[in-house]
Amino acid sequence: MVDSDQSHSMVTDIEAHTRRPLPLLVCAAVVLLAGCANARPTDATATLLQLNAAYDRALLDADSVSLDSLYHPDFTYLGPGGEVRTRAQQIDALTSGRVDVLEGKSDSIVVRVYGTTATLLGRFTGRAQVGTDRFSLRERYSTTWLWDAGRWRLLVEHGTVMRNPPADSVPP
Repeated sequence: MVDSDQSHSMVTDIEAHTRRPLPLLVCAAVVLLAGCANARPTDATATLLQLNAAYDRALLDADSVSLDSLYHPDFTYLGPGGEVRTRAQQIDALTSGRVDVLEGKSDSIVVRVYGTTATLLGRFTGRAQVGTDRFSLRERYSTTWLWDAGRWRLLVEHGTVMRNPPADSVPP
């Protein structure tokens, strides 16, 4: 039989043992959250908008070094005609002269950040040339960016040609 002093001592021992993990868990959570806070920039939206503008410049300049830096190693391009290009194929298409973006810029950009992944929805308007064929370019695009190795990299791009878009076709 256990007397009341022993019973109180056992309860105190049990409480002490069950409470010890809580401070350890709290400390572990704080360390984990502090590490996550450093996992991506505090203002990812502004950074992604800057990267998107740098991407526009790289397209206009046919800048293979910038494209190589912006594209994730697993980058995939999905074109308006259904074509699929790897990172190497897209860099080659944009820098070889086969596809020449003569002028253009993005606008109506909506950025959504989901932890270490982000999507940008926007519109690109400009002029391009493929071979000897010059044309106006109006495209809606979506891009997926991934926070990888300490920076945002463009993982997937999809473009859709706009034909007579309604004036209110800006994404929400």
